Amino acid sequence: MNKIAGVMLLLLGMAGVAQADQCESWTHKAYPVSMSACSYDNGGSGYVQITNDGPKTANVCWTVVFNNGRTQDSCYRGMGSGVTTTPSCASCGSKNGGARHVLLTKYEEVE
Repeated sequence: MNKIAGVMLLLLGMAGVAQADQCESWTHKAYPVSMSACSYDNGGSGYVQITNDGPKTANVCWTVVFNNGRTQDSCYRGMGSGVTTTPSCASCGSKNGGARHVLLTKYEEVE
């Protein structure tokens, strides 16, 4: 039994430690929206997270501005209250240049 426990401890000691994704986050001052641009820990790709923190469903649009000056526009129409969308973003990866910031371009509550 002690040998099994020793082998398990050895295996656990050899296990790699997971790295956290690298994210930059912003909360819009005038509208209830939280935004993040993230690079996976390996830097090869990433993602954007947009959350509607408002009490109502809204049409939400944003622009990701990359470190190389390029931009990418996206929208989520009918985004429910408290909903988070997480679209992939290859250029958000640190090896691909990374993202400088995310700009909210539209927040329109819908009935």
